[in-house]
Amino acid sequence: MKEYIKNLPKYIQRILHGDFKVLIAGFFLPYQYVVIHLGNWAIFSYFYLNRKFMKGMMKHRILQISPLTTKPYIISRVLRDLGYESDFLSIGDPSQYWLKYGDKGYDFNLNPQKHSILSRPFYELFQFWKYVSHYDVFHYHFLTSFFSPFGFCELKYLRTLGKKIVFHFRGCDIRERTPTAEKYGFTCCTECDYPLEACMNAFKEKNRRLAKTYGDVFLVTTPDLLEYIPKAHHLPFMRDLLDYDSIPSLPRENGTIRIAHATNHDGIEGTRYVEEAVGRLKSEGYPVELIVVRKVAHETALQIFKSADICVGKLMMGYYANFQIESMAMGKPTLCYIRDDLKPFAPDCPILSTTPKNVYEYLKRLCGDGGLRESMGRRGIEFVKREHDNLRIGKRLLEYYGIFE
Repeated sequence: MKEYIKNLPKYIQRILHGDFKVLIAGFFLPYQYVVIHLGNWAIFSYFYLNRKFMKGMMKHRILQISPLTTKPYIISRVLRDLGYESDFLSIGDPSQYWLKYGDKGYDFNLNPQKHSILSRPFYELFQFWKYVSHYDVFHYHFLTSFFSPFGFCELKYLRTLGKKIVFHFRGCDIRERTPTAEKYGFTCCTECDYPLEACMNAFKEKNRRLAKTYGDVFLVTTPDLLEYIPKAHHLPFMRDLLDYDSIPSLPRENGTIRIAHATNHDGIEGTRYVEEAVGRLKSEGYPVELIVVRKVAHETALQIFKSADICVGKLMMGYYANFQIESMAMGKPTLCYIRDDLKPFAPDCPILSTTPKNVYEYLKRLCGDGGLRESMGRRGIEFVKREHDNLRIGKRLLEYYGIFE
């Protein structure tokens, strides 16, 4: 609400320029604010008065909360394999996301946009308290909240009711662009093409502060994020649930060396440097082709990776992530930039640490050495089995929750 009042002059200016959607939204925002906050207090009072009864119902039920993507789904399934009730609640319109398992990829969905402005706050209230009555561990990903317009107004109620609150940071939800870009030579912030306010704005800063205030456990997916929240634990990515042997390989021409590069954000991944390096190799007569994987279904991306001879990952960030785990698990030689200070987090990692300055050199080397490609591939399979064993990581996560039995 404070942000609404602070930005009121901007809203008035937009209305004067004919943007009447802002007028409608601005009129109903105070209404939503009042309904949500009064509703939360009223329902919380009931739960608080019955907290002894609620406490007796707690059975370590775990809810993953995130926009629709694969990793929270994987976590929920691994925890199920370990004997715990664990579900994935996706927030937002599922049709807007492509990284998911099968046609659905979640257990429950909360999509306020499918409701009218008048009914939306009641819908969010009902959904939130329905999950409060059933789950006792709330594992948030990407700073995703139940109450979209107002941020984490639910956290104080969860804490008072004794729920475990976990925040899992996955990148720009905690990373600060300006200091990151100034500190390191290559970072995913150096050539980021998002506007600065996408990662540094008052709303996100407020949610970060609330998360740090109310969170019980903090996790990061990659160790480069630890400098932004030192009290967090580095929880390695869990590997894919799919059987790669059953995934068909994308057709290709014989005699061609196929290079795959996955990216959701070209400036963050260093895509142009990969394209330039492959273009240079082609001009020198190397039989190479490049497939850049952008915003495709998870299974389709895996088919492309499986058909590749070489996989190139993130050249800017300083550590590896999902795509590199998938490519190594398939036995593909993998290139990705790993900062020297982060290499202790990945002992004996077979990834060839690659930057924009040497990607051409390393690709040329791998194109001309099939034996090296094969040996890197074998080491990659063993590395993923050792460092990304789902049950081992799942047990570690349960220890962080404080409920491992």
